[in-house]
Amino acid sequence: MFGGMGEGRKYIGVILGLIFLALGGIPLLNSFGVIGFSLPGMPQTVLWVLGVIGGILLLIDAMKEGQMRQGLMITSLILALALLAISVIPLLNQFGVIGFALPAIGETIISVLFAVAGIMLMIGAFAAQY
Repeated sequence: MFGGMGEGRKYIGVILGLIFLALGGIPLLNSFGVIGFSLPGMPQTVLWVLGVIGGILLLIDAMKEGQMRQGLMITSLILALALLAISVIPLLNQFGVIGFALPAIGETIISVLFAVAGIMLMIGAFAAQY
């Protein structure tokens, strides 16, 4: 069951990918009227921490993919940097480490970013060779 090296990373990637897919996909589907429900409100800090964890995993995936698939590497890298930017800067601002904040980003953009990050995390989990 927990056989080879990298199995733990695979499970973490799949679980985190599903969480990101839900956090991004459900609000998107709701905003387009495809489904009639949405997720309950969640503290921003929780979303930012998840964003940091997801961004770090995507950076790791980008480094590993660079050896094999250039397109996935670039996509993972850009997505990781965007996810880290919208997560780390508000966290640092909230704790008073930095004195500036990002301009407001639309909920739709964040939902799309989270949904795509979820897909990329699951791809990275199944493509992981480490």
